[in-house]
Amino acid sequence: MMCPASCPYLLRASLCLQYDVVPGLGLQAFFKTLAALALLVLTAQSFGMAISASAPSLKAAQIMAPISTVILMLFGGFYVGVDSLWDGWVFLEAISFMQYCYVQLFDI
Repeated sequence: MMCPASCPYLLRASLCLQYDVVPGLGLQAFFKTLAALALLVLTAQSFGMAISASAPSLKAAQIMAPISTVILMLFGGFYVGVDSLWDGWVFLEAISFMQYCYVQLFDI
């Protein structure tokens, strides 16, 4: 569940993205941006909880979480394109939750 304290930051981030960067897109684009960012936050929190639940100890979770997050971020399509990946690593783009948020934000 998303922390209520993070809601103002999420609203501010989507307002900055929508009205400061791309003015004139309207209210529908604002709510699409807000929904994409909210889903990204919820998915990232769930991913962190899954890693912490599957790790045998706190130290193992602290090692696994940054490594897996950076790998998913790199192969999500924003830093490394699919056409430049080795064929065995193409599945990393499909399981990267950040890639879906990037695609949604670029389609707005």
